[in-house]
Amino acid sequence: MINRLLAFLERRPKIIWSIIFLYAAIIFYLSSISNPPQPLSPKDPLWDLMTTLEHVAEYTILGGLLYVGFRSLGGKTKEKAFTLAVLAASLYGASDEMHQYFVPNRYCDIKDFLADSAGGFIGSFAGKQFRK
Repeated sequence: MINRLLAFLERRPKIIWSIIFLYAAIIFYLSSISNPPQPLSPKDPLWDLMTTLEHVAEYTILGGLLYVGFRSLGGKTKEKAFTLAVLAASLYGASDEMHQYFVPNRYCDIKDFLADSAGGFIGSFAGKQFRK
């Protein structure tokens, strides 16, 4: 089922890239919120773990979408699409962290960037595996 969906999107670059840009815009919007609602208090001992998992999950989706997006451009091998997707997700994660530096009550954090990059890797890898 997932393989068929990914194959469908790979054949329709306009659709997958529209989804990617919409998803990136959602990430940007969420990063613009000064006090986003959180299920835990920053004083909770699980706070750091929860926020790290949020970043990984968010960028896992982006990494998977980017993998399919780069495959949709034609002529991209699975390895090249994987590399480009990981790089693009990591760069977007870095720009997202820089953006948060300018948002009141938010901050730029290397741990969040590493979680974003890890998520991009996981999502790209998963996309690559589903398309075997």
